[in-house]
Amino acid sequence: MSKAENQNRQPHPRAPFRLGVWCDYHGTLTPYGGIGVFVYNLVEGILELDEAVEVVLLIQAGEEQLVSRLQRIAHGRLELAGRLFVGLGRLWPGAINEGAGEDR
Repeated sequence: MSKAENQNRQPHPRAPFRLGVWCDYHGTLTPYGGIGVFVYNLVEGILELDEAVEVVLLIQAGEEQLVSRLQRIAHGRLELAGRLFVGLGRLWPGAINEGAGEDR
């Protein structure tokens, strides 16, 4: 299925909405406890929508197995990004300064 198709393989009339979710807080959030339960349920619900939507999860490199269930249900609409491979400033402008607690 193309990212621009719905679950019935019909083309969406518009470009997909792309949503990024930051799941790397000194380790990838897990679907088994804390706020990770909410995040994974939210992403699963979004992926079940019959809408042109793509999800990008920023996870800790090497922890892809934590999101394998989401990958199975996403039908190609889930992209994984690790901080080692994503320029922090490109993903979230100003994140370096905000993360360091500096004023802008």
